[in-house]
Amino acid sequence: MPVRERLAMRIKELQPKASNRQVAKVLGVGSRTVDRDTASNDAPAERNLNPINAPQTAAAPNDAKPISGPAAARLIERRETGAAERKERVRAFIASHACGG
Repeated sequence: MPVRERLAMRIKELQPKASNRQVAKVLGVGSRTVDRDTASNDAPAERNLNPINAPQTAAAPNDAKPISGPAAARLIERRETGAAERKERVRAFIASHACGG
């Protein structure tokens, strides 16, 4: 711990009513320096909570139902064929609207 920090802590110990500005003036440093030197490293006991920083509750339930093997296979097939069909439609659109040069 630096000497300045020990001095600030000792002054505050002996003169608890002395403000950090007064201590800073005696030590020849800024009041913010004394604020940092005399601050505890403990986390604040309690904070004002709002919806953003409030502790999270249990996770929301997942309402999705598991699907069976055959249903999963149909879903995958539909996605794959759907993608292929969309690509084919785009190709056909481009071909029909292509400018002849």
